[in-house]
Amino acid sequence: AQHVLLSVFDVNGREVSRLVDGDFEAGNRAFVWDANGFPAGVYLVRMKDEGGRMNLMRKVVLVR
Repeated sequence: AQHVLLSVFDVNGREVSRLVDGDFEAGNRAFVWDANGFPAGVYLVRMKDEGGRMNLMRKVVLVR
């Protein structure tokens, strides 16, 4: 099991939503960001583990 953190950031680097903060076994997962109340624009989604072996960041565009 790994402790995983999955967060959404605005373009200024502020965390606007934390989707996941917990322990998970290996395998595929799907998570949904409920973006109601957020303005259209560019956001960054970061997934990292507690051990520092994984740190992924992706740019996403929210279109209304």
